[in-house]
Amino acid sequence: PSIPQYYATTTQAGGEVVGLLVESHEGRPTKVEGNPQHRSNYGALNNFQQSTIIDLYDPQRLKAPKLMGKAGNRAGAESALKTLGASLGGKKVAVLSGYSPSIQLHTIAQRMSTKLGASWYTYESVSDDHQMAAMETVFGEALRPRYSFKEAHAVLSLDNDFLGTEGPSVAYASEWAENRRVDKVTAKDAKLSRLYAVEARYSLTGSNADHRVRASHGQIEAFAHAVAAELGVAGASQGGVALSARQAKAAKVVAADLKANQGKALVLAGRSQPAVVHALAAMMNESLGARGQLVNYYTDYRRPMHKAGMGDMKSIQELGKALNSGSVDALIILGGNPVYSAPADINFAAALKKAKQVVYVADQANETSAALDDKTAIIIPQSHSFEAWGDLVGIDGQVSIQQPLIAPLFDSMSEVEVLASLLGDSETNGYKIVRNAWKSAIGAVGFHKQWRRWLHAGVLADANAPFIASSAPAQGLGSLK
Repeated sequence: PSIPQYYATTTQAGGEVVGLLVESHEGRPTKVEGNPQHRSNYGALNNFQQSTIIDLYDPQRLKAPKLMGKAGNRAGAESALKTLGASLGGKKVAVLSGYSPSIQLHTIAQRMSTKLGASWYTYESVSDDHQMAAMETVFGEALRPRYSFKEAHAVLSLDNDFLGTEGPSVAYASEWAENRRVDKVTAKDAKLSRLYAVEARYSLTGSNADHRVRASHGQIEAFAHAVAAELGVAGASQGGVALSARQAKAAKVVAADLKANQGKALVLAGRSQPAVVHALAAMMNESLGARGQLVNYYTDYRRPMHKAGMGDMKSIQELGKALNSGSVDALIILGGNPVYSAPADINFAAALKKAKQVVYVADQANETSAALDDKTAIIIPQSHSFEAWGDLVGIDGQVSIQQPLIAPLFDSMSEVEVLASLLGDSETNGYKIVRNAWKSAIGAVGFHKQWRRWLHAGVLADANAPFIASSAPAQGLGSLK
């Protein structure tokens, strides 16, 4: 009984997917480690990802559905959702979710749009809106950069904490460390990488930098313009707050080092920087020949039903307007706590009361659940990722299967199960939804063995990726100059 078993699975937070190997004792998950086969974390985890096991056993989790003010169970929730879905034909339906890089969720979102005419809104309080706007300007579509530090000799971070909090930071830290190993000094033709960090406050990346340039938020934009101008990027100017003499000199030194490492130099911009800084970083990488080797761009798969120009802030604002107009007959909220996290000027709590019917999938009672009217609300406990079946897509398109370690501890449902019930599907079991979808995608012949291999490895072959690296050409800074 004391012998542990290990299962490969996956989870995501804020759209960042990681592969996991979960240790289980007597049917209960007890410890989380990384899956070495997953390129988003290479077998390592940070402290937040390690602590996902704590959320599973959190005593504050919702334990049973609340159906129009009355306590219910899962069967009652499924029935209520099917009844509601059947009544929504021709009515205004809105769905609000966080980042959801799931193939099944994207598929069911398309069906929600086709069958119910649902409008999909995406909101994360910690958002990549600036990056999205820059990518749509430079490349003409919503893309995400996936950097590779293994061969990088010179790296410029413009307020990007890639070693700590931004992007697949665990994978980035692992790759960056490869070029910082002491034994590389003694290797023939070895060259340790250099890291330049320009930031307004200390970060993990800044504390590890060889050279750290302290600058205000506005000066970081000016620094980016100065370096880009030295590299010959068209449209680079004197934007932002004026640089000090020391900062201006540093910009020239950094640009010279980047030039000297053509093809081995990389520039990153942080999520808090304006779109123009992200665009400048992308154009500098083009100028340095980094694309294809040190950086590739992939479809941003985190926003279901994404429309060009519809970032998180605009999305929540548009939803707020729709709610306040009284035109929303049914609002489906998949996770999150928008009453707490939405901008104060939207007054989401007041807007929420104008929806005629609300379905809220949540893991805990919070400000949003408290703001709902019991007479019109269906509140459903959200299954933990260790209790639910699913699939997730990493930043570079790598697909991983989310398999549960334990049956749901409470009467909870996953997001896919909730939406399948709303659509009136005959099959609302998460396992069958995911397995049948992949069986249809690759064919029934030999599927059982393939499925077992996927569950064992935790990841699928790249042939199953929904997208590959984009070949969209860079079009310049456009209106962001």
